[in-house]
Amino acid sequence: MEPIKHNNYWNAVLKWGLIFAAADTFLTLIVNFLLISSPSLMALFFSGIIVCLFIAFGGLFAVRQHVSDHGTNITIGRGALIGFLTACIIVVGSQIFSEIYFLIDSTFLQRLTEAQIAAYENSEFIPNETRQAMIDATYSQMQSGRSFLGIIWSMLGGLVFTGALNALTGMLAANIYKN
Repeated sequence: MEPIKHNNYWNAVLKWGLIFAAADTFLTLIVNFLLISSPSLMALFFSGIIVCLFIAFGGLFAVRQHVSDHGTNITIGRGALIGFLTACIIVVGSQIFSEIYFLIDSTFLQRLTEAQIAAYENSEFIPNETRQAMIDATYSQMQSGRSFLGIIWSMLGGLVFTGALNALTGMLAANIYKN
């Protein structure tokens, strides 16, 4: 039995992972600046959903490019792999781009935390006990999130969610872009 030859998918994974990482960082910064200028719980909630849905398509584009470059069909499992690896690049790249921005604007995280707390305080829909717990969690997250371990945990959490979404879009693309 002849071994199956797999084409290299890393060019597509790296290209689309970095494109979506840069776009994720840019969109997140825009959304956060909007939140800082006008604290709103609904804006915080919906903007997060929009950014997450946007970056879920990195796997789809990476699979599309891979199929286009090599002119071969791929299995759904390979599509999931390409999507997941694209998500890994998105998460790590986005974190690196964000850390670079935090070095440039050292007061950004403090202003963002204050805006999040103001959004919680202005919300009529959150009971007082829950509101205070959310405020305390936000302060705690800001304190621990800036440590190396906090950044690693944040990336792992992002990888689970982003990885699952991009694996799904990668599988979808493997099915859609058959030659």
